[in-house]
Amino acid sequence: MSDTGLDLLWVSIDGASPESYADVRLGAESPNVIANVQLFRTLRKGHKSTKPEIGVVFAAMRRNIADLPKVLKIVHQLGAIHFSISNVLPVTASLKNEMLYME
Repeated sequence: MSDTGLDLLWVSIDGASPESYADVRLGAESPNVIANVQLFRTLRKGHKSTKPEIGVVFAAMRRNIADLPKVLKIVHQLGAIHFSISNVLPVTASLKNEMLYME
């Protein structure tokens, strides 16, 4: 897998349950995302490579911040060694109310 030239694969996990994930990532299904990352790990292991590493990004919002502890457990289960959390950047007026802090 190291021949892909990719050092790090980032995956967005913005909710701990299928419902909270779908609430943030419209149309996405967390069981599929998690299964794909697990398959990726299996394929990577078959190539005896640690690259690409796995990272998880979490866009923190009022509606999903309570999921953060459970998301961290998912991060660990997926074998991710990178984690990034950021305040949601509102791209719509309704998302402005989801920000945890103002700049």
